Amino acid sequence: MATQSAICPHCGAPTFGMSFCTSCGARLAPTATQVPPICPQCGAPNLGMQFCTNCGTRLARIPTPQAPTTRHAVAAAPTAKAKVARKYGALRALATVCRIIGWLILVGGSLISIAAAVLIAAGTTLVEQQLPQISTWGMGALATAIGGIILSVLYGLLALAFADLCWVLMDIEANTRQQAESIAGQAPLS
Repeated sequence: MATQSAICPHCGAPTFGMSFCTSCGARLAPTATQVPPICPQCGAPNLGMQFCTNCGTRLARIPTPQAPTTRHAVAAAPTAKAKVARKYGALRALATVCRIIGWLILVGGSLISIAAAVLIAAGTTLVEQQLPQISTWGMGALATAIGGIILSVLYGLLALAFADLCWVLMDIEANTRQQAESIAGQAPLS
């Protein structure tokens, strides 16, 4: 088995006898010998240092080799959107659940209110046949339908608004971070 260089050419960390750098994870090129760099002034070995630990002389850096240009050489780093998705996973799940619940309340509550009004009206018809003096129950069916529809629409819209608020807050954070990176020169503004 071939031995490896003593200094990572990418980050300068000590890598004596390793196949991968423990600091940056770069694959190290094999070399014929496994000798740590020697200070030209005092001759002391200096594993992964920029200055000699014995006399303080600045040590020459090993030139950084160029990485291979094959498409499969290095795994792609996760994108910024993937990091954000992992970062706000619970908030995204909450927003999705609130959106589903909002639509269920909005549609289901309205349908249930209409069904309840129909059942109350049918029951009122039977009661009025038996007791003709009780004719005010028909208004209760109408009030139940209207009140149920109004409340289900109100609560459904509140749940949908909360879900949209969660999405807006995540978008604001992503835009703010992207703008800060653009100003710092780390990423182009898209």
